[in-house]
Amino acid sequence: MRIIMHRRGRLAVVLAIALALAALMGAATVLSPAAQSASSPSADQPAPDWLVSIAKNFVAAYSTAGTPASAEWVLTTAEQYKLTVPEDGPVDPDYANVSNYVVVMHGSFAMQDASLLSSEQPPPSGTTAVLAMDPKTQTVFCIAILTTPYDPAPMGPMSPLAL
Repeated sequence: MRIIMHRRGRLAVVLAIALALAALMGAATVLSPAAQSASSPSADQPAPDWLVSIAKNFVAAYSTAGTPASAEWVLTTAEQYKLTVPEDGPVDPDYANVSNYVVVMHGSFAMQDASLLSSEQPPPSGTTAVLAMDPKTQTVFCIAILTTPYDPAPMGPMSPLAL
């Protein structure tokens, strides 16, 4: 899993926080049922329960203002997700069409476990959180906390997510 902080146009990988998030979110995914179908959900289909659980755990741990102002989700492909984070490098062709769930939340977020970061690096914080998840393993593989606008349009229509 990668955690990406976007500040001043750069992406920085924060691996130490990934371990804390894996422990936090792993409980919801380890006990969950088999992965949801990778077919595109209809507009009125609710988000999978495991996805809602992971998003709620993230909000409980990292939201500095309670429930986010808005939250949305989409089932997309690795290639479409990659179009929204071009600084992260190219997608391996073997994974381009692999299904990914993506949750985008708007609010106030901060990685409070700043003790895991070096003293010269401020803790990641921002107004948008993006979680990318593997539907087969039901785990988060990338978290971005952004201080700049995020455009999820390349992934297709987003569905509201009730937290």
